[in-house]
Amino acid sequence: MDATATYQVGGSLPTTSAVYVRRQADADLLAALTAGEFCYILNSRQMGKSSLRVQVTQQLMTMGYRCAALDITKIGSQNIQPEQWYASFVGALIQGFQLTDVVALRSWWRDRQLVSPIQRLSDFVETVLLAHTREPLVIFIDEIDSLLSLPFSTDDFFAWIRACYNQRADCPEYQRLTFALLGVATPDQLIQDKQRTPFNIGCAIDLQGFTLAEATPLLKGIAHLSDNPNQLLAEILHWTGGQPFLTQKLCRLLQQHGSFMPALTLCQQLAQFVQDHILQDWERQDEPEHLKTIRNRLLADEQRIGRLLGLYQRILETGGVPLDGSSEQRALALTGLVCQRQGKLQVFNPIYAQVFHAQWVEQQLAQLRPYSEEFQAWLRSGGSDGSRLLRGQALEEALVWASGKSLSDLDYQYLSASQEANQKAIQDTLLLERKEKEAISAANQILEAARRKASRLTQRAFMALGIVSVISLGVAAILAKTHVDLQASQESLALEQTSNDLLERFQSQELPALLAGIQAGQDLQRLVGDRPLSQYPTTRPLFVLNFFLDHIQARNQWQSENTPLMGAFLTADGQQLSISESGLVEFWQVNGERLNAQSLKIGNVKLARMSPEGDRVGLLNDKGEISLWRIEPQKLVLEQRLPALPINNFRFSPEGEELMATTTTGDMLRWRLGGELLATISTSSQSINSLSYAINGDRLATADEEGWIRVWSRQGKLLQEWQVQADLPVPQTSLTYLSNGQLATVGKDGTLRLWNTKGQQINQWRVSAAPVYFVGTSPVGYRLLTLSTDNTMRLWQPTGELIAELRSHERLINTVSFNRKGSVLLSSDRGGQMTLWYLDHYRTEHWLANQESIWTVALDPAAATLVTGGKDGRVKHWRRDGTLLATTPVLDLRGINQVLFSPSGQRVAIATKGGKLVIWNLADQSQQTWQLPIKVPLYTLSMDRQGRYLAAGDEKGTIYLVDLQRPEKIQQRKSAGEIWSLSFHPALPLLASTGSAGTIEVWNFESDRLAYRLSPGAGWLASLEFSANGQFLAAAGESGSVYLWSIHGKNPPSNPRVFRAHQRSIVSLSLSPDGEMIATASPDRSVRVWNQKGQLIMLIDRISAIPYSIDVSGRDQLYVAIGTEDDEIWISPLATLGQLLTSACDWLKDYRQQNPTVVQACP
Repeated sequence: MDATATYQVGGSLPTTSAVYVRRQADADLLAALTAGEFCYILNSRQMGKSSLRVQVTQQLMTMGYRCAALDITKIGSQNIQPEQWYASFVGALIQGFQLTDVVALRSWWRDRQLVSPIQRLSDFVETVLLAHTREPLVIFIDEIDSLLSLPFSTDDFFAWIRACYNQRADCPEYQRLTFALLGVATPDQLIQDKQRTPFNIGCAIDLQGFTLAEATPLLKGIAHLSDNPNQLLAEILHWTGGQPFLTQKLCRLLQQHGSFMPALTLCQQLAQFVQDHILQDWERQDEPEHLKTIRNRLLADEQRIGRLLGLYQRILETGGVPLDGSSEQRALALTGLVCQRQGKLQVFNPIYAQVFHAQWVEQQLAQLRPYSEEFQAWLRSGGSDGSRLLRGQALEEALVWASGKSLSDLDYQYLSASQEANQKAIQDTLLLERKEKEAISAANQILEAARRKASRLTQRAFMALGIVSVISLGVAAILAKTHVDLQASQESLALEQTSNDLLERFQSQELPALLAGIQAGQDLQRLVGDRPLSQYPTTRPLFVLNFFLDHIQARNQWQSENTPLMGAFLTADGQQLSISESGLVEFWQVNGERLNAQSLKIGNVKLARMSPEGDRVGLLNDKGEISLWRIEPQKLVLEQRLPALPINNFRFSPEGEELMATTTTGDMLRWRLGGELLATISTSSQSINSLSYAINGDRLATADEEGWIRVWSRQGKLLQEWQVQADLPVPQTSLTYLSNGQLATVGKDGTLRLWNTKGQQINQWRVSAAPVYFVGTSPVGYRLLTLSTDNTMRLWQPTGELIAELRSHERLINTVSFNRKGSVLLSSDRGGQMTLWYLDHYRTEHWLANQESIWTVALDPAAATLVTGGKDGRVKHWRRDGTLLATTPVLDLRGINQVLFSPSGQRVAIATKGGKLVIWNLADQSQQTWQLPIKVPLYTLSMDRQGRYLAAGDEKGTIYLVDLQRPEKIQQRKSAGEIWSLSFHPALPLLASTGSAGTIEVWNFESDRLAYRLSPGAGWLASLEFSANGQFLAAAGESGSVYLWSIHGKNPPSNPRVFRAHQRSIVSLSLSPDGEMIATASPDRSVRVWNQKGQLIMLIDRISAIPYSIDVSGRDQLYVAIGTEDDEIWISPLATLGQLLTSACDWLKDYRQQNPTVVQACP
C-alpha cells in the first residue's frame, strides 16, 4: 500500500494529492481558459468542481497566469443589498489578486457613489485590475448558485461578464481577462434575459464521473486488497458510477476496513462490503453527508417535487428516459441522482438505485398525495375504474393541493379525468369560478405554512441568538444542586423554547406573537424578582421583546362579520370604512370598534375603488353598473350612477374628475364623474387585467393576459406598446405609474419589471415564487407595494431592495389603502379581516451627520445629548432626537479619531488623526488644544471618574497622561504596537491600554509602573473598558469574543470568562453604567447587547454600513449611540424587562379592544 495515498471525502483535494483523478474536464478547462474562453461548470454537488478548479489554477499559475478564486457564499446572500454585495465582490478581487497595496477599497468605493454598483465594478476592473497587472487573468467564481438567494436581480452581473468579452474588440486589454463559473444551477436559473446572458457565448465544461482509464491513481491505496487490482477498481466504479465523492469514500472505507478479496470472489465480497458499510442503515453511515444531500435537494422544491419524483420513477421503471432538455430533467440532474449516458437520463449508480428505490419513491409520493389510495386503485385498473375518480369536495381539495406544483404526468392524467367527470355535475359556471379562486387561496395558505420555516427574519433572529445562551443554560441546569434551582432551570428552559417558537410565529402573526411575548416576559419577571440582569437564568424573553418592538408594523387587526368583504379604505378625513359584497358599508375606529353601518342597496358589489384624494368611493356591481359616492362622516352619499355595461375594472384619474373603465369586450370607456361619456376606445385586447394613470394624468397604461403593455393618451391614442418576453409571453396582472414617470408591472411569473418612459426595461426582480396579482405605489416617495398569492404584502424600493414583508392574512388580500403620508396602511381580505399597519414605526432614531464618515460617538452621562467626530475633522453636538446644537470649526483636516464627555457632561475631550488633543467647553464653545510632540494619529482617549486625568494613545504605542489641573505636565509611557483603547479604573490609580499587539497592559500611573499584563492570545484588541463599579474589565477585538476579567484590587486577575459575540471581529465595545449590559459592534453590520453571561438581549441589524463606534449611557433610561462608516448616527433605547413590558403593552392599546387576553396581560 502506498502510504501517500490519502483518500479525501469532501472538500477540495490539494494539488499534491496522490489520488487526484484527472478527467477529460481537466484538459478541456485548461485548454478553454488558455484560449481566453468564458467557461462554466454547472453540475450537481460533490462532483469534484472545486478540486478541478484547484488543480487547473495551479497549472495556470505555472504558465504565468494570475488567478483569483471567489467563493460567493463568503460574500453572503441574506439581508444584503446590491451596494454591499458588489463592494464585497470588488474586495474579494482585491484580495485574490493581491492589490491591497494598490487601492483602498473603502475610499475608492465611496468616491464613486454617484454611479451604480455594477458600473463601479466595471470601473474597478478597467482602471485598477487591468491597469496594475500585465499577466493573463482568470477569475474563478465558485458557488455561483448562491446568487439565486440574493434579494435583488443579478442579471446585470452576468451581463457585465458578457460585456467584458464584447469589449475585447475595442479594448485589447480585456483579452487578458477571462472567467470560469462553478456551481449547482442551470444557465436559465442564473439569468433569464437571453439577450444579455454570457452563457450563449461561453464554453460549458462537461464534468462526468471517473472512467476506468482515468481512475488508476485510486489504486495506490487499495491495490494490495486483491490479486487483480484492475478488477477491484472496475467493481468499485460499477458501484459508484465513477461519482467522485462516492468513489473516494468507498476507496477510503476499503483502505480502512477492507480485507483481501481474491479475483474469484471479488464481486460478491465487494457487494457485501458496500452493503455493510454504505447501504445498511444508510442514514447513520452517511458521514460526511452525501446521500442525504441528494435526498434533501430532490425533496426541497415543494412546487416541483411531484414532477421530479414522477420523472425519477419512470427512469427506475424503464432504465432511462430519452433526453429532452426539459427543466425537470435539468433539475433532476442537478440533484446528482441521475446522469446523462448514451442519450438517456439514467440513475447514476447502483448505490443510488438501492437507496432511492421504487418503494421509497412511492412512499414519498404517498406522503405528498392527499388522494394516494384512490390514485393507486385507478392505476391498477388501467385507468378504467371511474369510481376511483375524485368528485366534489375531494376533487376540490386535491386541486388545492396541486395548485402551484409540478406533478407527474400520471397525476395530471388522473386529475384531468376527475375534473372531466366532475364537470358534468356543475351547472353554474360563475359558482365554479368562485370555488376555484377560493381553492387557490386555500392552497396558498398551505404553501405559506411551509414557507414560514425559511423566513429571513427568523433566520436572522436565530443566528443572532447563537449557541452561547443555550450552552450557558445547559451549564446552569447541570450545576443546579437544589430542588428550587432545578425547578428554576426547568422554567427558564421552557421560556427559551417558548421564545424560539414566538420568533417563528411573529412572521405571520405579529400582534398575537407580541402578546405571547409579553406573557413570557411576565413569567420571567416572576422568576427573577429584583435580581440584576447578570443573574437572569435566561434573557431570551428580553431578546424576543426587543426584536418584536424593533420590527413590528401591525398595529391592530379586527374582523367584520359581513363577508365577503370587497374592500377597506383609509379616507382623507381619517376614517376607516369597509364595504361588503352585499353593499353594506361599515365605519370603524382604529381600535376595531364599529361606529356605524349603512346599506347602499345597489346589488352585489364586485369591485371597490377609492379616489386619489380619498374623498370618494366608486363601486362596481354585478350588473356592470358603477356608482359614485361622496365620503362624509360615518356615511356615504350617492353622487352618480353610470349606465350598466360589461365593465370589469375602472380607475379614477389623478385629479379625481374622470374615470376610465375597461370592458370584457376589450373597450375602454372614459367618463366624467358627472356621468358624461367622453370617449369609447377600442383595443386589440380582450383581456385587460389592469390599468393605471400617470401621475400627471396625461396618459394611462394597460396590461393584459397576453403580456402586452400599452400606453395611451388620455384621449385614447395608442402611444406605445410592447410585449413582455415576446418569445414566451408572460401574462401581466397589474401595473402602476411611479411619480417619476416610470412604469412598474408584475406578472404571473412572480417578477416585477420596471420600465422607463420610452418603454425600455431598466430593472426587474423576483417578487415571489407565487403569482403576483397587484402592484401599487405609496402616496409619498417611490415605494412600491406588491400582493401575491402567498398572502404576503411586500414593500420595495425601485432598485429592487426589499423594505418589508407584511403577513397577517390567511386569505387573499383584496385591497390595500395608504393614508396621505404613506405611513399607515390598511389591508383587507374577503374573509373580513382588516389589518392596520404603521410602516414608519422605529424605536431607533437615525440621521445623517454630514461628516463624510462617523469614526467616533459619545453620549453625555444622562444620554440627553451626544457628540460625533469623523472624517471631516469637525465635532458636532446633537440632541438625542437629531437636532444639531453646535459644531466646532475644522480641528484637523485628517479627521477626528475619538470624542468623549467629561464626567460632568460639560466638556468634550477630542483626539485627532493629526496628533492634537482638544478640550471643548460646551458652555462657552471655547477650545483648549495640545499639539503632542510627535504628530502621529491619536487613536483613543479616556478620562478618569473625577475628571482630573486625561489619557491618550497614539499610533507609535505612546500613552500620554495629562493632569488637567496642571495641563503643562504630560507623562508618557511606551507600549508595544498601536494604542487603540484606554480605560481608567473608577477607584484605583490604574490605566488599562490595548491595541494592535493584542495584549492588555495595566499601568499604575501613581507609581509609574506596570501593574500587570493580560494576553488573551486572540489577535488584536480594539476596545476595552473597566466596569463603573470596578469589579471587572471587558475587552474585545479580532476574535469576535468578549473577555471579562474579575478585578480584585491591584493584583493580576485570573483567567477571563469568554463568550463569542460575533462571527467576525469586534471594533467597538461599551458597558452600561451599571455594568449589566455589554454592547458590541462588528463589521458584520450589527450591534449586539449582552449580559455578563454572554446571553443576548438585543440585536440592531438594520445598519447599512460598519458601525465604527458605540457608546452606552443614561440614568433612568439607557441608550446606545452608534456611528457608522456611511455617516449615519443611530440611537436606540436599551430597556429593562419592566420597560419592555410597558412599551409592548402601549403598542397593543388599540388591539386590546377586541382581545380580552390583552386586557388580562396589560391591565
